[in-house]
Amino acid sequence: GGGKIGQVIDSGTSPDAVIIGSASFVALTDGTTALAASITPSATSSSVLMMVSIMSYCGADDGYGVSLRRGGVEFYASASDYEIFNNNASSNYSRSFWMALDTGISTTSATEYTVYVKTYDGHDVTFQRTENDSKIILMEVLA
Repeated sequence: GGGKIGQVIDSGTSPDAVIIGSASFVALTDGTTALAASITPSATSSSVLMMVSIMSYCGADDGYGVSLRRGGVEFYASASDYEIFNNNASSNYSRSFWMALDTGISTTSATEYTVYVKTYDGHDVTFQRTENDSKIILMEVLA
């Protein structure tokens, strides 16, 4: 049967610290470098498991949501712009983990996966603060 892992790709270094305040999805980037990883599937019948670890610093009553994208096309989105939310009276760091299986790749060409974020009511959230990396790991799941 299927379900064997064909390859694993690590995004490497994440973007530098960035403050994002947007009520619409924008790429998680420091202005130059995007949080992205590319994979070249070995078969068109493969799927790709995308796992993301995001380090953030949210003020009181701030939060964010994510959109995971293949080639700029969304295949997963969090339910809201406050899926990760700080309801404490003070600011805090948090590490969130996201995972989604992309079953519609149908290609053996190099394919880029990226992370987009939107923040609660457009409030500012800091990502990758003080050298706390965010990461993408891609796994090809063979059919």
